[in-house]
Amino acid sequence: MFNSATRGIVTTFCFVLALSGQGWAQHEKSLELAQLSIEATMAGNRDRAIALALRAFPDKPTAADLENFPEAYGALLRAVAARITRADRSGFQHYAVNSKGDRAVAGPANGPQDGTQHAAPYALFDPRNNELIAELVTWDVPMSMVYGPGLPPAFSPDGNLVAIWAMDEGQALLFDTKDGKAHLPLDGGGQPGWIVGFSPDGTHLAAVAGGRLLVWDLSNRELVSGFWPNQLGNFDVAAWAADGSFVVARAETENYEISVVVLERYTQSGIEGTVRFDATGPSIYLLPAKVGSTMLVYVGDNQFVANPVQETATRLGGAVGSFAQIVRDGTVAATLVATGYDENYMPTGFELIASDFQGNRIETTSRDWIVFDQYPVGTDGTMLGMGSARPFTYVGHDVPSGTELYEMVWSGLSESQRQDIAANRVVR
Repeated sequence: MFNSATRGIVTTFCFVLALSGQGWAQHEKSLELAQLSIEATMAGNRDRAIALALRAFPDKPTAADLENFPEAYGALLRAVAARITRADRSGFQHYAVNSKGDRAVAGPANGPQDGTQHAAPYALFDPRNNELIAELVTWDVPMSMVYGPGLPPAFSPDGNLVAIWAMDEGQALLFDTKDGKAHLPLDGGGQPGWIVGFSPDGTHLAAVAGGRLLVWDLSNRELVSGFWPNQLGNFDVAAWAADGSFVVARAETENYEISVVVLERYTQSGIEGTVRFDATGPSIYLLPAKVGSTMLVYVGDNQFVANPVQETATRLGGAVGSFAQIVRDGTVAATLVATGYDENYMPTGFELIASDFQGNRIETTSRDWIVFDQYPVGTDGTMLGMGSARPFTYVGHDVPSGTELYEMVWSGLSESQRQDIAANRVVR
């Protein structure tokens, strides 16, 4: 029926189809392994996440393989760069990670959760392996967002100090992050308050207590006066900008809810830059960009990128469960949107959206996830918080890209680990 030439063509076509089918099956396997890796990362199981991500690659992947298996590459990057601490805790936790990525602080946001007067202490962890470094402080009275924007502890720019506001005594507590050793507290007048944060050069610490803006010179531990305002209103908040100026968000309210936000930029020459915009919500929080005086402004579920010097404010959008960060070189805003919730109203899945400061959507990258993969989980993997809400956090500066990432991780495995991965991995 067929001559030899025709039979050759049919045979070749069938072989190509078989290879194509095999390649598609391997691609599907890679996608499945990558998804399982991300789930393990979100549950705080770092070792499992890395192993699953490595299985999603063929052996000795090339740069072309990384392009052919982008989900596997993204999963491996997230598994390595994530700073998710798994601890025996329950209830919503405040959480922050230092710039080095080797220390994290977790502590209850609202005091005791079990009807007693005893809450788990604020504690210092190594988020890379969940090691408890030190217990720092335990509150005898609950914290409350009435006293401020409900922020986690603040790390210094170099990551060597962490500051926590003591609600019991009304003072700022400082600890070394190497071992949790406590410094003498900084007196805040015994008032409820919250930590604003460290100055960009790490020489000063600011806090708000009883409506007063307090700034300490850390070289001599003295309260100092300067170009910043002395008083803040009940709804007002403040933050150091990356350029060393002080930005204050002042709220105009209607019926005890914020209706307008005014950003004022304070410098040695006075107020230099103001922007006013409509925004509705119960509270404000400022997160500075890495450069200039640009601020990410949270007002309830609404998020804005605002710059008082340029007199601009762009709304990124508002959605229940959304959380924004400024990423990359400080010119991109990424918003994490929850796609589902468990019975405790904690997110079970996310979508990441990126945009420029004019609100235009742009493509996300795997590295955009790094600042979001920073939260505590319980021993069962249940999320106990969401994202990093402080400047000077870890951004994955020490995590290589491309094939260097794979080679770094692979070289750190034992021979038995490599054999386990090789026994069930994607093949070319």
